Amino acid sequence: MSEILPNSMIIAELIKRIESKIPTSIVRKSDGENVMLAYGLVPQIPRKAYFKKLYHYNAYPWQIRFQLMVRTELIRAFQQADYLGISKPEHRHGLWSQEEEILRIFGLENQTFCDMNFHMDFIKLPGKNRLVEQAAEAVLTGRNVGLITHRDLGPFFQSFNSKVVFQTEIPKRRSRIQVMTQQKFRRILDQISLNNANVDVWFVGAGIYAKPFCNHIKACGGVGIDMGSSIDSWANDYQSRGHLRKFYQKHKPA
Repeated sequence: MSEILPNSMIIAELIKRIESKIPTSIVRKSDGENVMLAYGLVPQIPRKAYFKKLYHYNAYPWQIRFQLMVRTELIRAFQQADYLGISKPEHRHGLWSQEEEILRIFGLENQTFCDMNFHMDFIKLPGKNRLVEQAAEAVLTGRNVGLITHRDLGPFFQSFNSKVVFQTEIPKRRSRIQVMTQQKFRRILDQISLNNANVDVWFVGAGIYAKPFCNHIKACGGVGIDMGSSIDSWANDYQSRGHLRKFYQKHKPA
């Protein structure tokens, strides 16, 4: 299996690819993706975990065709990614314990790997318009930005001399009233196709759906970055995930 590239190398490559307009997809395979991919294939993935993830992603158990479509799109996104984020060996426990088996099953052993937590270098420091990793700020600076998130990030990007030129969203995570469907999924693919020419880089916060969205961005000639929950910090929300709550306690203003 290939080595996991350091974040410093990934950030430098992203800057180069954005400025050279090289079509790129960088996505992360986290616990939710492992469950969605491996349920029914890896015995260690329980039904309870699978149904819990469906709830997180606003899908119902009886949406069988939709689930099959998502799995197919995930596999394609991981196989075609320029950089695939996976867990480091020291983190392979719980739903990451079968990492190597899952990579083997889906023919991903020879992908170019990065740390699945590379996006944490992009977390915004509380009370400041600075990122935890200063080098990562160049990815955000002076860009025409495409967003897939429900967050209002116009002011954040203005502080980096960037402009949000297009934004769309999926139903908010664990929504009780909105359901994700194939129609909504395809609508966002169409929006990407229509707007990519005006976008320098896309930042995507869409859970499991971020992976195929980034893959479609690449197919359209763009640069798609699976930014996950780090986007929440850009909107000054540090309560949406446990790691963000811990980060806030460590870095909150005095």
